[in-house]
Amino acid sequence: MVTHTTEQNEATFSELESGVGFRLNRVARALRRSWASELEPLNLTPPQAVLLRALSEEPRCSIRCLSRRIGQDAMSTKRATDCLESRGLLRSAHRGTDRRPRQLELTDEGNRVAALVRTKARNQEEALRDALAHEHLDALSAALTSLELHLQIGCSSSNEESTTTQNLSQ
Repeated sequence: MVTHTTEQNEATFSELESGVGFRLNRVARALRRSWASELEPLNLTPPQAVLLRALSEEPRCSIRCLSRRIGQDAMSTKRATDCLESRGLLRSAHRGTDRRPRQLELTDEGNRVAALVRTKARNQEEALRDALAHEHLDALSAALTSLELHLQIGCSSSNEESTTTQNLSQ
């Protein structure tokens, strides 16, 4: 039987809490919970909201294009788009004679809901920025960019700082 002293438990806990991955995950979970709560009145999940935002910025995109853009597997993207389509927020059509890739676009109602989501995202972004001093925000943005490059993930946007902190709120 292995016994641990209080000092060993505290040291392990300290090591856990000081880990970069643990801390990033803890912050990301808190942000996801907050974002999900913001989306509840719209009856949307965070993955559905990000799809609406992406399609409002890049209409007539395929499921594959969307999944690459948001960093989600194509099957999860398809399930979320099917749900949004059943709610009348987006429509899909096949491109010409090729029946495989579906071209997605927001309906009028989808554009209205996407605008509400954008407003909520901007408010959350503003709250995040207000919580950090300018120099900390710059350092966080640079650190996240370094991690994205190291992990070979990233954003297609040229506005690095804005995109990085927007991803935190998704």
